[in-house]
Amino acid sequence: MLYRYVFVAMIVACSVAGPAATAGLLFQSLHEFPQQGSGPKGANAGLVLGTDGNFYGTTDEGGQNNMGTVFKVTPDGALTTVFSFNTTNGSIPNSLIEGSDGNFYGTTGYGGANDDSDGQFNGSGTVFKITPGGAFTSLCSFNGTNGSYPSSLIEGTDGNFYGTALYGGKDDNGNVSPLNGNGIVFKLGPDGVLTTLGYFDGTNGRRPSNVVQGTDGALYGTTLYGGTYLSIVGGVGTAFKITDSGSLTTLVSFNGTNGGSPNRVLRGRDGNLYGTTGWGGALYTGGLFGGGGTVFKLTPDGALTTLVSFFGTNGHSPFSLVQGSDGSFYGTTSPENAPNYGTVFKATTNGTMTTLFAFNVADCGSPVALLQGTDGKLYGTTSGGGTSSYGTLFSIAPDGDFSRLASFTATDGATPYSSLVQGRDSNFYGTTYSGGTSGFGTVFNMTPGGAFTILHSFDGTNGSYPAAALVQGSDGYLYGTTSGLMITTNGGVMHDNGTVFRAATNGSFTTLHSFTGADGRNPIAGLIQGNDGDFYGTTPLGGPNDYGTVFKITPNGTLSTLHFFEGTDGLFLVAALVQGNDGSFDGTTAGGGPNNVGSVFKVTQGGVLNTLHFFSGTDGTDPEAALVRGSDGNFYGTTDSGGTSDNGTVFKITPSGALTTLFSFSGTNGSSPQGGLVQGSASSFYGTTQFGGQDNKGTVFEITTAGALSRLISFNGTNGSEPLAGLVMGRDGHLYGTASTGGARGAGAIFRLVQPQAPVFTAIKPRVGQVRLIWSSIAGGTYRVEYTPTLAGKLWTPIAPDVKATGSAASLVDSLGAAAERYYRIMLLP
Repeated sequence: MLYRYVFVAMIVACSVAGPAATAGLLFQSLHEFPQQGSGPKGANAGLVLGTDGNFYGTTDEGGQNNMGTVFKVTPDGALTTVFSFNTTNGSIPNSLIEGSDGNFYGTTGYGGANDDSDGQFNGSGTVFKITPGGAFTSLCSFNGTNGSYPSSLIEGTDGNFYGTALYGGKDDNGNVSPLNGNGIVFKLGPDGVLTTLGYFDGTNGRRPSNVVQGTDGALYGTTLYGGTYLSIVGGVGTAFKITDSGSLTTLVSFNGTNGGSPNRVLRGRDGNLYGTTGWGGALYTGGLFGGGGTVFKLTPDGALTTLVSFFGTNGHSPFSLVQGSDGSFYGTTSPENAPNYGTVFKATTNGTMTTLFAFNVADCGSPVALLQGTDGKLYGTTSGGGTSSYGTLFSIAPDGDFSRLASFTATDGATPYSSLVQGRDSNFYGTTYSGGTSGFGTVFNMTPGGAFTILHSFDGTNGSYPAAALVQGSDGYLYGTTSGLMITTNGGVMHDNGTVFRAATNGSFTTLHSFTGADGRNPIAGLIQGNDGDFYGTTPLGGPNDYGTVFKITPNGTLSTLHFFEGTDGLFLVAALVQGNDGSFDGTTAGGGPNNVGSVFKVTQGGVLNTLHFFSGTDGTDPEAALVRGSDGNFYGTTDSGGTSDNGTVFKITPSGALTTLFSFSGTNGSSPQGGLVQGSASSFYGTTQFGGQDNKGTVFEITTAGALSRLISFNGTNGSEPLAGLVMGRDGHLYGTASTGGARGAGAIFRLVQPQAPVFTAIKPRVGQVRLIWSSIAGGTYRVEYTPTLAGKLWTPIAPDVKATGSAASLVDSLGAAAERYYRIMLLP
């Protein structure tokens, strides 16, 4: 049969629900900010040093599903989330080990394929493998009968993995009990085959911790409870030995005097076992939980020696140990009561102990296991504390020199109020008003493809709550302001006076000036660089009348106030300045003047101010956005409210002050344009409205210099909402912007508007009864292919399904059936 194909390409430009595009613009979400508190929340286990020189570890909360993560951190503190757990593949991961194959192996305490029917365990845990690049494999899931809540692993000399499960197995009567079992020792082959080596029955221990392999090939470990002493509480722990054939021997039953509730052990270079107990020791006088714990040595044949007893003043409840290159052992103690927030200590094999570092209230939060790096320093984590109470990464030298490397963050920032700026490296830079390691906001970097990096997190001492866009200076640095303003839930305001800062594109940061109030306070607007190389800006408050200021600041931080506002000439400056052809600066005040609804002004570099226009209400009120100088030499701007419907306006003003209202918003086409304009061509500008549109969540609009307005995007919450900032025109010709709230994760989004080209069929590949159609596309675009048997008719039939393009080419296969002739057309959907 002879087939004939005719191809027609087109773009459909029509209004649809959601992010509707009336001018063929394609909306793309590049980055969505998570809600505060959804980031990693601290490490529950120690670090492991990879053969690549980086450290790897786990967090027991946070990540995309708040069920824990695997993270990587470089020696200089750069932290990356490698994997996020999701219940099916496990939750609450324990510490990792690096296998002989270069991959990392670990366990999760909960989750996996075997969720208990009563939901008590929410799954009994898993063993997993993960590559340094983040490729994840679940090796096995526990089901209670073969153990529940597995501990960390070791790799045996035979290539198998060994570990313990804290619960499950058999109870005190020898019956299999998924919920009340005393724990097990297991072996796992690299292929994921799980074997139970031994069961605990109470008298030989219960609740086992980890195991280590001795020089004789046997496994050694401890149990937290069980044994023959203090039987009223079921014993206070044991040390045990188990062979690969499953023969289990109790080496020691702890009795309080020699410690109680032992933690995990390690094998020293002398072949003996070393460990800690959570309580007991020299201060033990009977009863339960007396004494501050011990460090002990245990020979393979069961001879136990107490090396150190803790008294509270030298630490309390020590955790696991690591043997340093000097032969000494290093460990941590737990927080007890203020002012004791935990310590890092050193203990020699003959029992001499030294406290290397005592954590204070800022560092508090349970220091966990240590690891010695190739540089000789010890690296560790705390499960809490740090700048946002979500845990820290730290290093400490054997002589006690301590450094905090990083604090785990609650989020990667939230509520991006400001517009983006495109750097000379083609990346985009911006700020978030809140979020970051301390919740005070961030400076971030994003590539045109959407790769996102936090460059700086504000901590209050170096500024807080940046609300304005950045500007890249002629020296390549980024300059900006922090507002210091935070509106509380009860309507109050907490603040400092704000700052001016400088940040490098690699994240290095300098505070240039902290406002005092007398020289202005709480800048909300960004800076501009004048033709003299200095930066100019405004403050909404401060000065003698607290009505705001215009200031100049040099790149090295010397600040001069150019004008103090008095109210009659305007007040409350929240917009950045723009420099005119005459070298003066033009700006707006959001209030003041004879009608107290704002003004447009001009100020010279020497500080002489001239008011160009006082708003009256019908021509707009509250101009909160910066002016933009059009290619025709006039200035264009927006007012937040006022106009014929009190939803705001777009206006034009000449350099001499003649103002024309170009458009009054009605609500349906937008309301409250706070973000200012960007010129797209000689005859059109683009902007955003905070509210209004189809779902009253804001819009993107286009307006001509003659005042003809088109609504391009209606935000609906899912794709973002309440865009407070204006747009920026990228060097790729696309528009970039931010939504302050909404998005898939609720805390705002970065988006791009693409002007797509018409799709073009580039190839056909006939098959028997089929044809593959290939066409040019844009990533993220949705395409519909239709056919008709004859051009004489007007009926076009869609070929299901629509195709979501992932790159510059897309394709679809059409089954022809008995058709002898077909005509095709392709449409890029809104």
